[in-house]
Amino acid sequence: MLAKSLCGDWRAEHLFTLRQSHAPWRTNQELVADCDAHIQAMLGAFDARVDLAGAPLGAAKTSHQKPQKNQPQFDARTE
Repeated sequence: MLAKSLCGDWRAEHLFTLRQSHAPWRTNQELVADCDAHIQAMLGAFDARVDLAGAPLGAAKTSHQKPQKNQPQFDARTE
């Protein structure tokens, strides 16, 4: 069924619009990843105030079942 839905009349103007929309999305994803890396590096520069080996963090308090779109791509909680 999926293969059948991919066959069709792909009009050139639609493919052009799709390419034009996809390029800024990719750029935005790269910028977000760059920000995450910078934040992670800056957080790593702080002195630790809690010994995670001696007193591990409890479970995260969240009502979300899956990761959120704006969630950092690193474990910011333990930083």
